[in-house]
Amino acid sequence: MSPDEAERWIVNLIRNASLDAKIDSQHGTVVMGSQILSPYQTIIERTKNLFNRTQSLANTTERKKDTNVRSEISKRNFGLSSIYF
Repeated sequence: MSPDEAERWIVNLIRNASLDAKIDSQHGTVVMGSQILSPYQTIIERTKNLFNRTQSLANTTERKKDTNVRSEISKRNFGLSSIYF
């Protein structure tokens, strides 16, 4: 691959991935930028993650509770049906 083709490939990669990067052709390097989140934005992101984890835990707990209740009901019904039949 020629240097021009390689540079075009890297440019397309940066564009498609929506990266914050610049190509320094003179030095033959790619300079990647980083986004620094403000403390406010960091708290917002952590709160969203905590909410999602809490909601997932609540849903899992509820499903297990429903499964256990159904299991107990089927055990009781099986015991009653064997007595009457």
